Amino acid sequence: MVTFDRNNDESYAKVEIRDQGRLGSHAVIGEAKIDLEVVAANGRVSQWYNVYNHEKIVGEIFIDIECSQ
Repeated sequence: MVTFDRNNDESYAKVEIRDQGRLGSHAVIGEAKIDLEVVAANGRVSQWYNVYNHEKIVGEIFIDIECSQ
């Protein structure tokens, strides 16, 4: 679970997904964008998010996120 304190001007969070490969290489697989307005309105959201790499969907990631108020 991810817990965060939200600043009032933040509308989304970006999660960067990396591959921890051999020899310390940490190649970026992609990013997921989380709408913080939805999280703040519900208090907690558990769902699958698309992972994008150069605007192409390359997978999904399940994120359980909570907004502390």
